[in-house]
Amino acid sequence: AHHFSHVGGVDLYRPFVRAALTGRPRPRLPVFWRRRLLRIFPAYWLALAAALLWVTTSPFSPGDVLAYATLTHTYGQPAMDSALTQMWTLVVELAFYAVLPLLALVSLPAGREPVALLRRQVVLLAGLVAATIAYVPVVRAWWPEDRRTLLWLPAYLDWFALGMALAVA
Repeated sequence: AHHFSHVGGVDLYRPFVRAALTGRPRPRLPVFWRRRLLRIFPAYWLALAAALLWVTTSPFSPGDVLAYATLTHTYGQPAMDSALTQMWTLVVELAFYAVLPLLALVSLPAGREPVALLRRQVVLLAGLVAATIAYVPVVRAWWPEDRRTLLWLPAYLDWFALGMALAVA
């Protein structure tokens, strides 16, 4: 349950919602992003190094390793290996961490009445779900052979919207 609440955005979005509804200061963005990066990268780099050294069987160029190390590999065409396939989830998670505070800034302006803020949340969350509903079929129609585009954040905004909705509730 904790993993779902964290990845789904509940624990991450709740402080932004609470600040908007109570007038408390918003979470500080440098602290927010530093914590997210420290949560992911040290352990990820160890796992990646171990996988590249002892598990993978594919040849990787320095550019491939850099793409994996920076969690940008789903945006390009680096070498693939079955030992690394699950790492796309961290790319999506990192993208969500990057945009979540921006979504909060736009949808939770300070000094608004709680009812107005809740209305804005309904619009935002419905928009995120609609974005996924629109994105997936367009990607499948325009790039049927390139499955990587289905591993980008827009394909999973509906899941994050669910977690954000729980945070608002």
